[in-house]
Amino acid sequence: MPNEITRDELINLLGRGYWIETQFEEASQWSAYITSLSERGREIVFAIIRDSTRHRILLEELGKKLGVDLKSLLKDYEKRKFDFGKMKEDEIFKVILEHEIVVKDLYTRLKHHISDDILKESDLSAKEFHRAMDVLIADEEKHIRMVEPHSDKTVRIL
Repeated sequence: MPNEITRDELINLLGRGYWIETQFEEASQWSAYITSLSERGREIVFAIIRDSTRHRILLEELGKKLGVDLKSLLKDYEKRKFDFGKMKEDEIFKVILEHEIVVKDLYTRLKHHISDDILKESDLSAKEFHRAMDVLIADEEKHIRMVEPHSDKTVRIL
């Protein structure tokens, strides 16, 4: 397969996905602006935070089967503070949409560029890995569909 990723790249990229998911969980990040969102907006954000929590747990399990604690990789990534305080709802959803697009692309590329040989070196089966990626991709696609109608239409990919 062209462009196969190595085990180290897999771990690093799963760590990146894990970092993105943890950014959406932190209630303190959301509390600054949650009161400015409409009821529908709050429902969307709640669904994303809830799914991000499930994603974080799933990624932790994948990491464990690869022999790595993804939490330990967080120190390598910048803690991002979202400053939504002065943004309008469509601007907030634009930022969320950008992150959803990036993480969906990450999971899609991981699924298509992983070699079964890399996974054989761990306790993670190819079937289990692909099933996990399918769940993550489907959820990110759902998030994009939920957020897109509410976002500023000009999307800048991170």
